[in-house]
Amino acid sequence: MVAQLCISLLGNPMILQNDVSLKIKRKKARGLVYFLAAHKNPVSRDELHYIFWPGQDLSAAQHNLNVHLSEIRKQMPHIIISDNSYIQIAQDIKIDVRFFDSCFSKEELEEKTLRKALSLYRGDFLNGFNINDASDFDNWKFAQQEHYKLLFIKGLRVLHKSKIRFFEN
Repeated sequence: MVAQLCISLLGNPMILQNDVSLKIKRKKARGLVYFLAAHKNPVSRDELHYIFWPGQDLSAAQHNLNVHLSEIRKQMPHIIISDNSYIQIAQDIKIDVRFFDSCFSKEELEEKTLRKALSLYRGDFLNGFNINDASDFDNWKFAQQEHYKLLFIKGLRVLHKSKIRFFEN
């Protein structure tokens, strides 16, 4: 049986493998998984150095990134795809925000798809998760929270309007 990995970033963040919660010990390692999961495209190592280890010299930041990636790979061997320049989460991982974004990128929102997307919204993006010494991570998180709140509200409005139209006919 192939292990199914799911990452939920809406509400309190969770990483589930076959519906069992996985705990990554280091907070920055969890933050790395969350940050990468929220990005559909590969992220440069330089950006990760800047976001997670601001103010550190390049060699120290590179070392820290490699240590954290190693910790992630020990628990989830196939989650990270990387080369010397870029890192990303494997495309076969189920990630709530990717589905959420894809639903709202369509011209027409089907009610069934919209309801599924809205059901994924369990609260603010990365609710309750902070990294103390990474203010750019917090700034990014805040922007993402606003983005997903706006999409959620848009979805509720569309659903509400479709119900009004249904009862008017």
